[in-house]
Amino acid sequence: MADLTKPCRYAHTEGHTDLCFDADGSHLLTCGQDGDVRVWKSLDEDDPTSYRLGEQVFSVLLKNNRIFTMSDSNSVQASTFPDGAPDGIITRFTTHGTHMCVNETGTYIVAGSSDFTLKYVEIETGDNKTFQSHEAPILSVALDPKEEFIATSSCDGTVKVWKIETQECVKTFQNVLKPSSDFSASTSLCRLTWHPHTRQLIIPTQKCVAVYECQTWKSLYTLADDNIKEIVSLVALSPCKNYLALACLDGLIQVWNLKGTRKACLSMKHSKGLTISALVFNPSGNKDLVYADNQGSLGVIKNSIPESNSLTEDSNKVDSPAEWMDAFDSDDDDLVGEAASGQLTDDITVYNETGPVVPQSHSKAAKNSKDLEPKVNDDDDVESCSAVTDVQPSRALSAPTTPLQKAFQPSSTPVHLSQRFMVWNSVGIIKQYSTEEEYSIDIEFHDTATHHALHIDNSTLNHTMAALSDQAVVLACEGDSDSLSQLVCMHFGSWDGNKEWTSVMPKGEVIQVVAIGDGWIAIATSKRLVRIFSIGGVQTEIISIPGNVVTMAAHSNQLMITYHQGPGLPGDQNLGIQLLQVRGKKKRKLINGDQLPLTAKSTLSWLGFSAEGTPVIIDSTGVVCILNRGFCSTWTRIADLKKQLKGKSDNYWMVAVYENAQQMRCIHCKGSTYPPVLPRPTISILSFEVPVCDLTTEKGALEESYIRHDVLGGYVDYWASQGMALDDDDKHEIIRPKKEALMKMFALACQCERDVRAVEVCELMPDSYTVQLAIKYASRLGRIQLAERISEIAQTKCEEETEALFEEDTSHRPATNGWSNADRDAAEDDIEDELVDENNDIEEIDDNTKKEPLLNLDPKQEREAKNPFSSSGSRKNPFKVGSQSQSQSQSSNQSRGSRVFDDMDVTRKRSKVNKSPADKSPEMVLKPKPVV
Repeated sequence: MADLTKPCRYAHTEGHTDLCFDADGSHLLTCGQDGDVRVWKSLDEDDPTSYRLGEQVFSVLLKNNRIFTMSDSNSVQASTFPDGAPDGIITRFTTHGTHMCVNETGTYIVAGSSDFTLKYVEIETGDNKTFQSHEAPILSVALDPKEEFIATSSCDGTVKVWKIETQECVKTFQNVLKPSSDFSASTSLCRLTWHPHTRQLIIPTQKCVAVYECQTWKSLYTLADDNIKEIVSLVALSPCKNYLALACLDGLIQVWNLKGTRKACLSMKHSKGLTISALVFNPSGNKDLVYADNQGSLGVIKNSIPESNSLTEDSNKVDSPAEWMDAFDSDDDDLVGEAASGQLTDDITVYNETGPVVPQSHSKAAKNSKDLEPKVNDDDDVESCSAVTDVQPSRALSAPTTPLQKAFQPSSTPVHLSQRFMVWNSVGIIKQYSTEEEYSIDIEFHDTATHHALHIDNSTLNHTMAALSDQAVVLACEGDSDSLSQLVCMHFGSWDGNKEWTSVMPKGEVIQVVAIGDGWIAIATSKRLVRIFSIGGVQTEIISIPGNVVTMAAHSNQLMITYHQGPGLPGDQNLGIQLLQVRGKKKRKLINGDQLPLTAKSTLSWLGFSAEGTPVIIDSTGVVCILNRGFCSTWTRIADLKKQLKGKSDNYWMVAVYENAQQMRCIHCKGSTYPPVLPRPTISILSFEVPVCDLTTEKGALEESYIRHDVLGGYVDYWASQGMALDDDDKHEIIRPKKEALMKMFALACQCERDVRAVEVCELMPDSYTVQLAIKYASRLGRIQLAERISEIAQTKCEEETEALFEEDTSHRPATNGWSNADRDAAEDDIEDELVDENNDIEEIDDNTKKEPLLNLDPKQEREAKNPFSSSGSRKNPFKVGSQSQSQSQSSNQSRGSRVFDDMDVTRKRSKVNKSPADKSPEMVLKPKPVV
């Protein structure tokens, strides 16, 4: 009894929709007019895997772990399964394809197109035979089970049968359907099929299904019913081949018994009366009949085949014990008798009186294996005999392998799209058009002051890779049998008038990824080489990497390379990463071969640098990680793009990351993986969120804010180590949110009477002034013991800041900078005098302030590093409280902590050392790039 309780669900946008199953029925693939191919493990799945394989996809097949699609790219494309990576083009047409099928072994594919052409193609070699006789677009193709004939239906109203060997039409059926001029205008899809056992050709006609005999092409019988009132458009055979499903234009679906009564055993109609565009049985034998309508919806009919006749294909082939005799040797007669009497019920192992019986499918192998067993001589002892007889044949076990991720260009869409983005970053956009009318590349810049827009002809070299900076445009092509892989650079900042140069790769070496930095270019090739060029075209470095490259990115003087380190765990990618500093005086490896931290069962989807120069990665699950330079160069998760999406099938496509503004600029791809070129997509601004525990609590929110600002502000120290630094005002604005988060965490710990936690928070504070604010807050709350413990932390930080001040002053006064020894001694004396004066000021402490820890509450802009100890060696209080600030503290006891954060906006550390003009060496100021 059919179960019709499964309602239709959304699968694709409105228009023609096609579907297919894999060999074991565990995955359902659908395609539609939105250009996506989706993989469903069940119809109840909320987030199926989706691949963007074109602007429109008309047909889809899955065979031998390869997905074959026909899209508006006018070709039959292959993709790997399950990762969906491009795997070549099988054949091309002058217009889009309409329908295709493959043979049983998956070695040949039959494809029809809107250009009236039929092709029979060998998948591996690309060799094909072309059949041309139709006068309108082809609607359907079907391959004879013995691969002798091909049947096709067309918009011209005919069905033709072709002989593959001679490429001639041997039979034409006229007036099968109403003629039309285009695939989209046809009233019927007229999907043909062959019966695999009888080789009968099954044709859906006006209001019935006709069955014809092979070779003679005589009509055997028709399937007609009073319930069929519209044109029959689709037919599909059940896995057991005893039942045929048909679908009509009015949404009627019927299942017919072909072997017995030849009557409809199931009849139902689409709830909305929509036209069915695809129909297929689940090959697993669970009797599910899946269909899709022309609105992109997906539905299923459960138990579509009667229970008593739901036979498998293998069981229908065997009708009597006599037909089994070929599968047995003469020694297996007993098994034949048992099977005929119904005693042999277990396909794996059957037990009789003497023990397990080998299944019939393995009887020959079991018998032959006895001849290979070692023989035991009669003279051998019992122990040796038993040792030999205990030997069991071993089964070869093979671990499941995960397909290696192929190389890709960051911030680009797939190459097989006719209109695609070659790159979209903070500088500009490069778009590629590969259509019949145009093979070109358009380059536009966000800031027209950088350069004017460019239009480049791409019909000759067919560039597929690009990189863009404010200095140059880099293009690269893979080459083909007639031309070698080439690199082209357009240096629009050149001052000699020669703005373009080209470099040709050696024979057999193909460019896979390109990247551009500040004055240099890097390319990764198929020979596991990374070649570095100057912006003018000088080859400067050739680097060998230990695996096949996956992708690469560059920023300023940094080059980041990811590659395969070897096979990973089942479903995982084992990717290594190298971060190199390739320009400047300090050329070194910042990361040397560490494993890239990808989410389980995911692949790398984006790799690049933030605008401030910090490496960032994104995997296919939407997890964003950034390099935490301040904590052993580890990776920190700072966002999950999937959690910010509303639709299960939606995705975010990364454009740029900004640490200073704490923004990610992405394109929202609704129902797809990649954005379309037209209409122009809009940019969405997303925020960061570190996945801390208890994020919904006040403590968790403050900890998230501290970690986020600490990680995203790490670039300041890195660029300072490179000889560049931010302006004091910019650096203060970057550090201030981190200080505020720590002070709020400290206040919360004090309110909860968590003194140990409060001390730990103070240890995280970046400077002594922030710690002094914490001491002041604790003192106002009357937590004297806590304040005294924090005073020790403040003293330690004062000492560290004093040492850093001396080191910084020494580093600015090298012996070779023209200073005389007298000048250096004078400057050192000035510093020492200032410290002595400060220590004398520390001794002038009011007696009334000795009851609580004392603070230095002078205005922050006048603050300088102080020596917390006097010259006599006796311990002094390192904090000074003036009489005015002390009175203010006493008058504000009724509103404790109300003004703890008021002084945090004046955090500026300055040295009072009077430097000579020669001591003021020029400093490189790192300005964050503006948000585009």
